[in-house]
Amino acid sequence: MKNTAEKQNNGLVEILWRQTLVVMTLISLSRIGATVVDGMIMAHAYGADSSAAMGLVLPFGTLTLLSGGLLSTGCQSICSNSYAKGDLKLANKAFASSFYLAVLISLAITAGAFLFAEPICVFLGAKGNNAYLLPETASYLRGVSVGTCAMVLNVILAPVVQLYAGDAWVKRSILVIFLSDVALDLLAVILKMGSWGIGLSTALSNFLGMFIMLAYLVSHRANMKFSPGLFDFPCIAAVLKQGLSEALKRFFRMAGDIFANMIVLATATGAAMAGKTLGNMIISILTTLGLGAAASMYLLSGAFTAMEDEDGLIYLGKKLRLHLLITLALTVLSFAFTPALVNLILKADDETKKTAVVCVRCMLLQMPVYVCFEMVTSYLQSIGKRKDANRMSFLGQTLLYLPLVALMGLRIGAEGVILSTPLALLLTLFIFYALCKTESEAAPPRGTARYHAYFRVYPCG
Repeated sequence: MKNTAEKQNNGLVEILWRQTLVVMTLISLSRIGATVVDGMIMAHAYGADSSAAMGLVLPFGTLTLLSGGLLSTGCQSICSNSYAKGDLKLANKAFASSFYLAVLISLAITAGAFLFAEPICVFLGAKGNNAYLLPETASYLRGVSVGTCAMVLNVILAPVVQLYAGDAWVKRSILVIFLSDVALDLLAVILKMGSWGIGLSTALSNFLGMFIMLAYLVSHRANMKFSPGLFDFPCIAAVLKQGLSEALKRFFRMAGDIFANMIVLATATGAAMAGKTLGNMIISILTTLGLGAAASMYLLSGAFTAMEDEDGLIYLGKKLRLHLLITLALTVLSFAFTPALVNLILKADDETKKTAVVCVRCMLLQMPVYVCFEMVTSYLQSIGKRKDANRMSFLGQTLLYLPLVALMGLRIGAEGVILSTPLALLLTLFIFYALCKTESEAAPPRGTARYHAYFRVYPCG
């Protein structure tokens, strides 16, 4: 009987896992899809300098995701809990409040990026010997900033639409973003609009994807309403509190990326920056499944913890281990085919391509470590250990990372800067492992709490 019940429980967990994983992976793709398409088309059509210019603007994309993630995480948590309890009024308040605050924040970001593009790009690294990158960097920043509102809202809309309508509307939105961005990018290349046109294509494609999801929400089939009268300051405070950990994680990453780009440009050539940008594009695509697994765990582990479902938590651990192995396999395959990928995507001379291959391979080494790190911090957030998640993010993406970037970058060059990321994250995971093991041995917990300690020491299986 026990084995039968366990199999039934695992079957339910498997169904929940698959459904959640598909949606979270799609949402992850929606966040980076258009940017990846831009990077690949710019590298192929305009060459290494354009790719390097885009790489300097990537922290701006992180700022957009920071704003969206801050509101999305909290809104998603409140909406899902309220929906489960039948409290649609609170869910509507959380959604409407997040929606209108996101519009205000994104309009401010767009205005700042459009009016002060040149000073921002100088701060991001287009100065000194690399001042030649300034015109293209500023042009791309202005183009892509037009779509900030849509990019931020898409991060908020996708999980809410999925919650009430399933994943069909989210899939349509992502498909429209991908197809329209490719078409508009190619049109921009044909019309010789340069990096401004490529950035504008991303902006417009995100607006089209946003309109697809809004079409559902304004229809009579949707339970969610977003009247301005529903804006509620106490609800916004609750949303921001829930999403703070996610925002801090992205803020630390953004600060680290800006500093790393500066060191790369100071110690190497534009070719190294182009390679780093290309590596970011490839990693963004290859880690979507692993990051989708981390996001799925964020949703499911909190529920299993509340239900004291130890079997469910153990099953999650097995699934995460499987996705880590898949990420590792993708890393090995990509490492082997890096020269072919660079030749296919990057339009440049042989020497530039050789530099890019080395940088991309260095970038690929961080994939399994980065996915593991995201799984750990997502799990900690889901069980209410937000302070631990924030400390890990600060330690791995700032406190350890920045000194390693400076030291390894000045001694080794661009390769040292890139390798600083997996090294800093690995050190953070080992420090966390040692602290959790010491804590568990000092006060051995029981029941589900015992598994929490196990999960924290061996967070991925």
